[in-house]
Amino acid sequence: MTRWRKGLFQLMLMSSIFLAGASENAYAFSGSIGVVIQLDHPLVGTQADERLQYIADHYVGISDRKARLTKRQRARLRQLNPDILLFRYLNFSEIYAQKLPGRIIKHGNKKQVSRNSAPIVLFNRENQPEPALWSRSGSGITVDPASPLWRSFLVRTAVQAVINGYDGILADSCLMASDLPVSFAGIDPVTGQVYTSASFRRAQYENLRVVRQAIKAVRTDALLVANSIGSGRLYFNSSRHALPASAFLEVTDGVVAEGFLGKLNRQPEKQLTKRQWLANLKMMREISGQNKICIVVFKYRRDLFEKISAAKRQAFDVFNLATVLLAKGKKTLISFMVLDAGNMKKSYHPYPQIWERNIGRPLGPCYRQGNLWLRKYTSGLVLVNPGREEGVALFGSAYCLPDQREVRTIKIGAHTGLILSSEPDR
Repeated sequence: MTRWRKGLFQLMLMSSIFLAGASENAYAFSGSIGVVIQLDHPLVGTQADERLQYIADHYVGISDRKARLTKRQRARLRQLNPDILLFRYLNFSEIYAQKLPGRIIKHGNKKQVSRNSAPIVLFNRENQPEPALWSRSGSGITVDPASPLWRSFLVRTAVQAVINGYDGILADSCLMASDLPVSFAGIDPVTGQVYTSASFRRAQYENLRVVRQAIKAVRTDALLVANSIGSGRLYFNSSRHALPASAFLEVTDGVVAEGFLGKLNRQPEKQLTKRQWLANLKMMREISGQNKICIVVFKYRRDLFEKISAAKRQAFDVFNLATVLLAKGKKTLISFMVLDAGNMKKSYHPYPQIWERNIGRPLGPCYRQGNLWLRKYTSGLVLVNPGREEGVALFGSAYCLPDQREVRTIKIGAHTGLILSSEPDR
Protein backbone atom coordinates (compact mmCIF):
# COMPACT_ATOMS: atom_id res chain seq x y z
CA MET A 1 0.00 0.00 0.00
CA THR A 2 1.43 3.39 -0.97
CA ARG A 3 2.15 6.04 1.66
CA TRP A 4 -0.46 8.47 0.44
CA ARG A 5 -3.24 5.87 0.69
CA LYS A 6 -2.46 4.69 4.20
CA GLY A 7 -4.33 7.74 5.47
CA LEU A 8 -7.58 6.19 4.24
CA PHE A 9 -8.09 4.66 7.64
CA GLN A 10 -7.62 7.84 9.66
CA LEU A 11 -10.79 9.89 9.67
CA MET A 12 -11.16 13.58 10.11
CA LEU A 13 -9.22 16.73 10.14
CA MET A 14 -7.05 18.62 12.70
CA SER A 15 -5.11 20.17 9.85
CA SER A 16 -4.14 17.45 7.58
CA ILE A 17 -5.18 16.15 4.30
CA PHE A 18 -8.81 15.52 3.88
CA LEU A 19 -11.67 13.34 4.09
CA ALA A 20 -13.23 11.56 1.33
CA GLY A 21 -16.06 10.57 -0.86
CA ALA A 22 -18.70 8.09 0.12
CA SER A 23 -16.72 5.75 2.34
CA GLU A 24 -13.01 6.39 2.77
CA ASN A 25 -10.41 9.14 3.15
CA ALA A 26 -7.35 9.25 0.97
CA TYR A 27 -5.74 11.87 3.19
CA ALA A 28 -6.90 12.42 6.75
CA PHE A 29 -5.76 13.02 10.30
CA SER A 30 -8.43 13.87 12.82
CA GLY A 31 -10.87 16.09 10.99
CA SER A 32 -13.08 16.40 7.93
CA ILE A 33 -10.59 18.08 5.56
CA GLY A 34 -6.82 18.05 5.17
CA VAL A 35 -4.47 21.03 5.12
CA VAL A 36 -1.32 21.70 3.08
CA ILE A 37 1.27 24.28 4.09
CA GLN A 38 3.74 26.10 1.84
CA LEU A 39 7.11 26.57 3.53
CA ASP A 40 8.90 29.74 2.54
CA HIS A 41 11.43 30.00 5.35
CA PRO A 42 14.23 27.64 6.38
CA LEU A 43 13.63 25.82 9.66
CA VAL A 44 16.73 26.74 11.66
CA GLY A 45 17.72 27.42 15.22
CA THR A 46 16.46 26.07 18.49
CA GLN A 47 12.81 26.16 17.39
CA ALA A 48 13.30 24.03 14.28
CA ASP A 49 12.38 20.76 15.99
CA GLU A 50 9.36 22.36 17.62
CA ARG A 51 8.25 23.63 14.23
CA LEU A 52 8.65 20.18 12.66
CA GLN A 53 6.51 18.69 15.42
CA TYR A 54 3.80 21.28 14.82
CA ILE A 55 3.80 20.65 11.07
CA ALA A 56 3.63 16.90 11.55
CA ASP A 57 0.72 17.26 13.97
CA HIS A 58 -1.31 19.72 11.93
CA TYR A 59 -0.63 19.19 8.23
CA VAL A 60 -0.88 16.31 5.82
CA GLY A 61 1.10 17.95 3.05
CA ILE A 62 4.02 20.34 2.58
CA SER A 63 5.10 22.36 -0.43
CA ASP A 64 8.79 23.03 0.15
CA ARG A 65 9.31 26.24 -1.75
CA LYS A 66 12.14 27.98 0.09
CA ALA A 67 12.57 26.02 3.31
CA ARG A 68 14.94 23.59 1.59
CA LEU A 69 14.29 20.91 4.18
CA THR A 70 17.43 19.00 5.02
CA LYS A 71 17.63 15.23 4.75
CA ARG A 72 17.45 15.02 8.54
CA GLN A 73 14.38 17.28 8.67
CA ARG A 74 12.57 15.23 6.04
CA ALA A 75 13.37 12.05 7.93
CA ARG A 76 12.13 13.60 11.17
CA LEU A 77 8.82 14.56 9.56
CA ARG A 78 8.43 10.99 8.28
CA GLN A 79 9.10 9.71 11.78
CA LEU A 80 6.55 12.05 13.33
CA ASN A 81 3.94 11.53 10.62
CA PRO A 82 4.59 8.57 8.29
CA ASP A 83 1.73 9.59 5.98
CA ILE A 84 2.77 13.19 5.38
CA LEU A 85 3.18 14.23 1.73
CA LEU A 86 6.35 16.15 0.88
CA PHE A 87 6.15 18.15 -2.34
CA ARG A 88 9.17 19.89 -3.83
CA TYR A 89 8.17 23.27 -5.27
CA LEU A 90 9.37 23.82 -8.85
CA ASN A 91 8.53 26.91 -10.91
CA PHE A 92 7.83 25.90 -14.52
CA SER A 93 8.22 29.42 -15.96
CA GLU A 94 10.65 31.41 -13.90
CA ILE A 95 14.13 30.79 -12.59
CA TYR A 96 15.02 32.60 -9.40
CA ALA A 97 18.43 34.21 -9.64
CA GLN A 98 19.97 32.13 -6.87
CA LYS A 99 18.87 28.89 -8.51
CA LEU A 100 20.02 29.32 -12.09
CA PRO A 101 21.09 26.14 -13.88
CA GLY A 102 24.20 27.89 -15.14
CA ARG A 103 25.84 31.26 -15.68
CA ILE A 104 24.09 34.22 -17.29
CA ILE A 105 24.96 37.25 -19.36
CA LYS A 106 22.60 40.15 -18.63
CA HIS A 107 21.34 42.66 -21.17
CA GLY A 108 18.99 45.56 -20.60
CA ASN A 109 17.35 46.87 -17.45
CA LYS A 110 15.95 44.01 -15.40
CA LYS A 111 13.45 46.34 -13.71
CA GLN A 112 11.73 47.25 -16.96
CA VAL A 113 10.41 44.57 -19.26
CA SER A 114 8.73 45.46 -22.52
CA ARG A 115 8.37 44.01 -25.99
CA ASN A 116 11.59 45.76 -26.94
CA SER A 117 13.63 44.47 -24.00
CA ALA A 118 16.75 42.67 -25.08
CA PRO A 119 16.75 39.06 -23.90
CA ILE A 120 19.13 37.70 -21.34
CA VAL A 121 21.32 34.90 -22.58
CA LEU A 122 21.46 31.96 -20.22
CA PHE A 123 24.07 29.26 -20.58
CA ASN A 124 23.21 25.89 -19.13
CA ARG A 125 25.66 23.34 -17.78
CA GLU A 126 26.37 22.17 -21.33
CA ASN A 127 27.23 25.79 -22.20
CA GLN A 128 24.29 26.02 -24.60
CA PRO A 129 22.50 29.38 -24.93
CA GLU A 130 18.98 29.89 -23.63
CA PRO A 131 17.01 33.12 -24.27
CA ALA A 132 15.14 34.58 -21.31
CA LEU A 133 13.86 37.82 -19.80
CA TRP A 134 13.80 39.33 -16.34
CA SER A 135 10.42 39.02 -14.72
CA ARG A 136 8.45 42.22 -14.28
CA SER A 137 9.30 42.33 -10.58
CA GLY A 138 12.98 41.82 -11.29
CA SER A 139 13.07 38.91 -8.84
CA GLY A 140 13.61 36.16 -11.35
CA ILE A 141 14.00 35.18 -14.96
CA THR A 142 11.21 34.08 -17.29
CA VAL A 143 12.22 31.49 -19.85
CA ASP A 144 10.70 30.09 -23.01
CA PRO A 145 8.57 27.14 -21.78
CA ALA A 146 8.80 25.43 -25.18
CA SER A 147 12.60 25.29 -25.06
CA PRO A 148 14.05 21.75 -25.08
CA LEU A 149 16.84 23.01 -22.82
CA TRP A 150 14.36 24.30 -20.25
CA ARG A 151 12.35 21.09 -20.44
CA SER A 152 15.50 19.10 -19.81
CA PHE A 153 16.27 21.24 -16.76
CA LEU A 154 12.77 20.68 -15.34
CA VAL A 155 13.07 16.92 -15.81
CA ARG A 156 16.50 16.75 -14.16
CA THR A 157 15.40 18.86 -11.19
CA ALA A 158 12.14 16.96 -10.66
CA VAL A 159 13.76 13.55 -10.92
CA GLN A 160 16.49 14.51 -8.47
CA ALA A 161 13.88 15.73 -5.97
CA VAL A 162 12.09 12.37 -6.09
CA ILE A 163 15.41 10.53 -5.75
CA ASN A 164 16.12 12.71 -2.68
CA GLY A 165 12.94 11.47 -1.03
CA TYR A 166 10.20 13.92 -1.98
CA ASP A 167 6.80 12.38 -2.75
CA GLY A 168 6.27 14.59 -5.74
CA ILE A 169 6.47 17.98 -7.42
CA LEU A 170 4.27 21.03 -7.03
CA ALA A 171 4.71 22.72 -10.39
CA ASP A 172 4.05 26.47 -10.28
CA SER A 173 3.28 29.02 -13.02
CA CYS A 174 1.92 26.37 -15.37
CA LEU A 175 -0.96 28.42 -16.73
CA MET A 176 -1.57 31.98 -17.77
CA ALA A 177 -4.91 33.38 -16.70
CA SER A 178 -4.79 35.89 -19.55
CA ASP A 179 -2.56 36.92 -22.42
CA LEU A 180 -0.71 39.37 -20.18
CA PRO A 181 -0.36 37.80 -16.73
CA VAL A 182 0.50 40.01 -13.79
CA SER A 183 3.03 37.64 -12.26
CA PHE A 184 5.57 38.05 -15.05
CA ALA A 185 5.90 39.92 -18.31
CA GLY A 186 4.58 37.09 -20.46
CA ILE A 187 6.88 37.94 -23.35
CA ASP A 188 8.35 35.24 -25.53
CA PRO A 189 12.12 35.84 -25.29
CA VAL A 190 12.62 34.32 -28.75
CA THR A 191 10.14 36.43 -30.70
CA GLY A 192 9.81 39.45 -28.41
CA GLN A 193 6.04 39.15 -28.63
CA VAL A 194 3.56 38.67 -25.83
CA TYR A 195 2.71 35.02 -25.32
CA THR A 196 -0.79 33.92 -26.13
CA SER A 197 -2.53 31.70 -23.62
CA ALA A 198 -2.76 29.05 -26.34
CA SER A 199 0.96 28.81 -27.08
CA PHE A 200 2.00 29.09 -23.45
CA ARG A 201 -0.39 26.39 -22.25
CA ARG A 202 0.52 24.01 -25.05
CA ALA A 203 4.17 24.23 -24.05
CA GLN A 204 3.44 23.78 -20.35
CA TYR A 205 1.10 20.86 -21.05
CA GLU A 206 3.98 19.06 -22.73
CA ASN A 207 6.41 20.02 -19.94
CA LEU A 208 4.07 18.52 -17.36
CA ARG A 209 3.56 15.37 -19.41
CA VAL A 210 7.28 14.76 -19.81
CA VAL A 211 8.12 15.55 -16.17
CA ARG A 212 5.36 13.28 -14.86
CA GLN A 213 6.55 10.44 -17.07
CA ALA A 214 10.12 10.94 -15.82
CA ILE A 215 9.35 11.00 -12.07
CA LYS A 216 7.06 7.98 -12.30
CA ALA A 217 9.85 6.06 -14.00
CA VAL A 218 11.86 6.65 -10.81
CA ARG A 219 8.98 6.00 -8.42
CA THR A 220 5.60 4.79 -9.64
CA ASP A 221 3.62 6.58 -6.90
CA ALA A 222 5.38 9.95 -7.37
CA LEU A 223 2.90 12.82 -7.70
CA LEU A 224 2.81 15.87 -9.96
CA VAL A 225 0.42 18.69 -9.05
CA ALA A 226 0.06 21.81 -11.23
CA ASN A 227 -0.51 25.36 -9.97
CA SER A 228 -2.60 27.30 -10.68
CA ILE A 229 -5.87 26.66 -12.40
CA GLY A 230 -7.11 29.82 -10.74
CA SER A 231 -10.79 29.33 -10.00
CA GLY A 232 -13.80 27.54 -11.38
CA ARG A 233 -14.31 30.22 -14.01
CA LEU A 234 -10.79 29.78 -15.40
CA TYR A 235 -10.91 26.01 -14.98
CA PHE A 236 -13.59 25.71 -17.65
CA ASN A 237 -12.50 28.68 -19.79
CA SER A 238 -11.11 27.75 -23.22
CA SER A 239 -11.16 31.18 -24.87
CA ARG A 240 -8.79 32.18 -27.66
CA HIS A 241 -8.27 28.55 -28.63
CA ALA A 242 -6.27 27.91 -25.47
CA LEU A 243 -6.42 24.66 -23.58
CA PRO A 244 -8.79 24.99 -20.63
CA ALA A 245 -7.16 24.52 -17.26
CA SER A 246 -9.20 21.34 -16.89
CA ALA A 247 -7.09 19.74 -19.63
CA PHE A 248 -4.05 19.74 -17.36
CA LEU A 249 -5.58 16.92 -15.34
CA GLU A 250 -4.71 14.69 -18.29
CA VAL A 251 -0.98 15.02 -17.58
CA THR A 252 -0.92 15.53 -13.79
CA ASP A 253 -2.09 13.88 -10.59
CA GLY A 254 -3.95 17.00 -9.53
CA VAL A 255 -4.17 20.78 -9.61
CA VAL A 256 -4.08 23.79 -7.30
CA ALA A 257 -6.86 26.40 -7.30
CA GLU A 258 -4.86 29.34 -5.97
CA GLY A 259 -7.36 31.92 -7.22
CA PHE A 260 -10.36 30.30 -5.54
CA LEU A 261 -11.39 33.57 -3.87
CA GLY A 262 -10.42 35.83 -6.76
CA LYS A 263 -7.57 38.29 -7.19
CA LEU A 264 -5.12 38.83 -4.35
CA ASN A 265 -5.69 42.60 -4.21
CA ARG A 266 -9.46 42.20 -3.79
CA GLN A 267 -11.20 43.57 -0.73
CA PRO A 268 -11.61 40.49 1.51
CA GLU A 269 -15.20 41.49 2.36
CA LYS A 270 -16.20 41.24 -1.29
CA GLN A 271 -18.11 38.01 -1.89
CA LEU A 272 -17.99 35.92 -5.03
CA THR A 273 -21.02 36.19 -7.23
CA LYS A 274 -23.34 33.20 -7.19
CA ARG A 275 -22.14 32.31 -10.69
CA GLN A 276 -18.50 32.34 -9.59
CA TRP A 277 -19.34 30.32 -6.49
CA LEU A 278 -21.21 27.69 -8.54
CA ALA A 279 -18.27 27.43 -10.96
CA ASN A 280 -15.96 26.69 -8.01
CA LEU A 281 -18.37 24.04 -6.75
CA LYS A 282 -18.62 22.42 -10.17
CA MET A 283 -14.83 22.48 -10.54
CA MET A 284 -14.23 20.67 -7.23
CA ARG A 285 -16.87 18.06 -8.03
CA GLU A 286 -15.41 17.39 -11.49
CA ILE A 287 -11.85 17.03 -10.18
CA SER A 288 -13.04 14.69 -7.41
CA GLY A 289 -14.95 12.68 -9.99
CA GLN A 290 -11.68 12.03 -11.81
CA ASN A 291 -10.04 10.88 -8.56
CA LYS A 292 -7.47 13.67 -8.80
CA ILE A 293 -5.93 15.88 -6.13
CA CYS A 294 -7.50 19.32 -5.76
CA ILE A 295 -5.77 21.81 -3.44
CA VAL A 296 -8.05 24.77 -2.74
CA VAL A 297 -6.10 27.83 -1.59
CA PHE A 298 -7.58 30.61 0.53
CA LYS A 299 -5.14 33.44 -0.07
CA TYR A 300 -5.13 36.97 1.34
CA ARG A 301 -2.96 40.05 1.22
CA ARG A 302 -1.84 40.72 4.75
CA ASP A 303 -2.49 44.45 4.96
CA LEU A 304 -6.08 43.95 3.74
CA PHE A 305 -6.66 40.78 5.72
CA GLU A 306 -5.74 42.34 9.05
CA LYS A 307 -8.33 45.09 8.61
CA ILE A 308 -11.19 42.59 8.83
CA SER A 309 -12.92 42.36 12.18
CA ALA A 310 -12.65 39.09 14.09
CA ALA A 311 -16.37 38.45 13.69
CA LYS A 312 -16.32 38.94 9.92
CA ARG A 313 -13.19 36.84 9.58
CA GLN A 314 -14.83 34.00 11.46
CA ALA A 315 -17.91 34.21 9.23
CA PHE A 316 -15.72 34.08 6.10
CA ASP A 317 -13.81 31.09 7.48
CA VAL A 318 -16.99 29.11 8.08
CA PHE A 319 -18.42 30.03 4.67
CA ASN A 320 -15.22 29.02 2.87
CA LEU A 321 -14.83 25.74 4.72
CA ALA A 322 -18.50 24.86 4.27
CA THR A 323 -18.18 25.52 0.52
CA VAL A 324 -15.30 23.05 0.20
CA LEU A 325 -17.04 20.46 2.38
CA LEU A 326 -20.01 20.56 -0.01
CA ALA A 327 -17.90 19.23 -2.87
CA LYS A 328 -14.79 17.67 -1.38
CA GLY A 329 -13.70 14.26 -2.51
CA LYS A 330 -11.15 11.71 -1.41
CA LYS A 331 -8.27 13.88 -2.57
CA THR A 332 -9.48 17.38 -1.77
CA LEU A 333 -7.13 19.53 0.30
CA ILE A 334 -7.10 23.11 1.50
CA SER A 335 -4.36 25.64 2.15
CA PHE A 336 -4.25 29.02 3.87
CA MET A 337 -1.90 31.84 2.84
CA VAL A 338 -1.48 35.40 4.06
CA LEU A 339 1.04 37.25 1.90
CA ASP A 340 2.97 40.37 2.82
CA ALA A 341 2.01 43.14 0.41
CA GLY A 342 5.61 44.22 -0.10
CA ASN A 343 7.62 41.12 -0.84
CA MET A 344 4.74 38.68 -1.40
CA LYS A 345 6.33 36.12 0.90
CA LYS A 346 4.00 33.86 2.82
CA SER A 347 3.81 34.45 6.53
CA TYR A 348 3.37 31.76 9.13
CA HIS A 349 -0.21 32.76 9.73
CA PRO A 350 -2.10 29.85 11.33
CA TYR A 351 -5.06 28.46 9.46
CA PRO A 352 -8.54 29.09 10.93
CA GLN A 353 -9.38 26.95 13.95
CA ILE A 354 -12.71 25.99 12.36
CA TRP A 355 -10.73 23.85 9.92
CA GLU A 356 -10.24 21.36 12.75
CA ARG A 357 -13.98 20.82 13.05
CA ASN A 358 -14.81 17.12 12.82
CA ILE A 359 -18.18 16.12 11.38
CA GLY A 360 -17.09 12.76 10.02
CA ARG A 361 -17.28 11.71 6.42
CA PRO A 362 -19.79 12.65 3.71
CA LEU A 363 -22.80 10.38 3.25
CA GLY A 364 -23.42 11.38 -0.35
CA PRO A 365 -23.16 14.31 -2.76
CA CYS A 366 -24.39 17.81 -1.99
CA TYR A 367 -27.93 18.76 -2.94
CA ARG A 368 -30.12 21.84 -3.24
CA GLN A 369 -32.99 22.85 -1.01
CA GLY A 370 -34.49 26.06 -2.33
CA ASN A 371 -31.67 28.56 -2.68
CA LEU A 372 -29.45 26.64 -0.23
CA TRP A 373 -26.88 23.88 -0.76
CA LEU A 374 -26.56 21.07 1.78
CA ARG A 375 -24.49 17.94 2.35
CA LYS A 376 -24.92 15.34 5.05
CA TYR A 377 -21.96 13.93 6.97
CA THR A 378 -21.83 11.04 9.41
CA SER A 379 -21.64 13.45 12.35
CA GLY A 380 -23.13 16.63 10.98
CA LEU A 381 -24.51 18.74 8.18
CA VAL A 382 -23.06 21.47 5.96
CA LEU A 383 -25.19 24.33 4.63
CA VAL A 384 -24.27 27.21 2.34
CA ASN A 385 -26.31 30.11 1.05
CA PRO A 386 -24.26 31.57 -1.84
CA GLY A 387 -26.92 34.06 -2.90
CA ARG A 388 -28.13 37.49 -1.84
CA GLU A 389 -31.40 36.45 -0.24
CA GLU A 390 -32.16 34.70 3.03
CA GLY A 391 -32.98 31.00 2.86
CA VAL A 392 -34.74 28.47 5.08
CA ALA A 393 -33.55 24.88 5.62
CA LEU A 394 -35.73 22.05 6.93
CA PHE A 395 -34.12 18.95 8.45
CA GLY A 396 -35.60 15.51 8.96
CA SER A 397 -33.74 15.19 12.25
CA ALA A 398 -32.28 17.56 14.82
CA TYR A 399 -28.83 19.16 14.47
CA CYS A 400 -26.82 21.24 16.92
CA LEU A 401 -25.76 24.81 16.31
CA PRO A 402 -22.33 25.99 17.47
CA ASP A 403 -23.99 27.26 20.66
CA GLN A 404 -25.30 23.70 21.26
CA ARG A 405 -28.97 24.54 20.60
CA GLU A 406 -30.85 21.85 18.69
CA VAL A 407 -32.75 22.85 15.55
CA ARG A 408 -34.89 21.12 12.93
CA THR A 409 -35.27 24.21 10.78
CA ILE A 410 -33.14 27.31 10.43
CA LYS A 411 -32.97 30.59 8.54
CA ILE A 412 -29.61 31.30 6.95
CA GLY A 413 -28.61 34.72 5.71
CA ALA A 414 -27.11 35.71 2.37
CA HIS A 415 -23.50 34.63 1.71
CA THR A 416 -23.48 32.50 4.84
CA GLY A 417 -22.24 29.03 5.66
CA LEU A 418 -23.04 26.78 8.60
CA ILE A 419 -21.50 23.56 9.90
CA LEU A 420 -23.86 21.73 12.23
CA SER A 421 -23.20 18.71 14.46
CA SER A 422 -25.40 15.67 14.92
CA GLU A 423 -24.80 15.76 18.68
CA PRO A 424 -23.76 18.45 21.17
CA ASP A 425 -20.03 18.99 21.44
CA ARG A 426 -18.52 17.44 24.54
